[in-house]
Amino acid sequence: MRNIKNHIINILLVNISIALVLLIVELATRLIYNNHYINWMEFRESRPEPYKNSEYFSEKFLEEQFSHGKWINPPGTRIIYPDNFKGEYFNIENNLRFTTNAPEKYANHIYLYGGSTIFNSEVPDKHTVASYLQRYVNMHSPNKYRVVNCGVTSINTVQQLEKLMTTKIDSGDIVCFYGGVNDGLLFTTGRINGWIMGEKYIEYSRKFNLLQKIRFKIYLELSNYSYFIRIFLDPYSYQVPVPLQDPENIKNLQNKLFQSYTNTILSADSICRKNNAIFYNFLQPNLVTRTKNTPYEIDLLKHKYLIANANILALKYSYEILIKANQQLINSGITSTDLTSIFNATNDNYYLDYCHVTEKANEIIASEIFKIINEK
Repeated sequence: MRNIKNHIINILLVNISIALVLLIVELATRLIYNNHYINWMEFRESRPEPYKNSEYFSEKFLEEQFSHGKWINPPGTRIIYPDNFKGEYFNIENNLRFTTNAPEKYANHIYLYGGSTIFNSEVPDKHTVASYLQRYVNMHSPNKYRVVNCGVTSINTVQQLEKLMTTKIDSGDIVCFYGGVNDGLLFTTGRINGWIMGEKYIEYSRKFNLLQKIRFKIYLELSNYSYFIRIFLDPYSYQVPVPLQDPENIKNLQNKLFQSYTNTILSADSICRKNNAIFYNFLQPNLVTRTKNTPYEIDLLKHKYLIANANILALKYSYEILIKANQQLINSGITSTDLTSIFNATNDNYYLDYCHVTEKANEIIASEIFKIINEK
């Protein structure tokens, strides 16, 4: 009996010792890296360069930016809808980001599909690409079109097509696809049909050995609670992911992306033609496609907790093939526009990370989209 009691005490002492060591390590990590580690929320709260002249920037704006993000994924689909939200800066009605300046009476819709760079949680309602586009349309064709923001965080072109197939398209409507960055997520998630927030990353873990799988599992489950795990077990930040160390695997993923992207855009165009609607595709810009980065952007690219090596490599490998795919679509008769160079003429700081921007950039993007659709 005494031996059992001693054994239990020893086990408790060992567990307490382990817990104390882990606690000390965690506290030390927080003290040492307090000014080094920064996540997206902390970075945006610091009011980086793209927000310097934004009149709306405030504590209330930031609070809404990070509190509205609830998403709905209907069972059996890869579709995502934003949950309804009412605020001062952000409004979501009927599961669509609110577009300002929309006319009460109009003849047709302009449906603008995309990921987070169309949903635009980085800015208030009036500064989204959709709202800028609506104002351009109002100036040139009053009461003709109502712009509908169909953007949803994380969705790729395949998911845009799935959403399009659930939308009632009328004769005379315009459909715009805007994407590229989320299509490149294939190189990290392994999902050609798109990634839904909260899903595990297939491509990261597929070729891991046992120790790497254990580390990856710990990171996925506990990184939200521990600075130590976030910094030292993060498989995304500094390391080159195992799947992206294999040239043959990279080539296979590029081939898969080329086929998926071109087939998806061709299908979207076909749906629009059958409904006597007009389709446009736009390949979006990102921080890696800008030919000359500003000093601010160069520092941003070095910040691996904001822009991981995996993201940079995914953009590099995906855009090598997406630009070629865009040209193939043009050759096939699709009105598909490469917007990857639209920020090259200025030295302004637009990017908050590898693809998300603020109002100045959104206005430029909307202007370029309007120029294309106004030509027909």
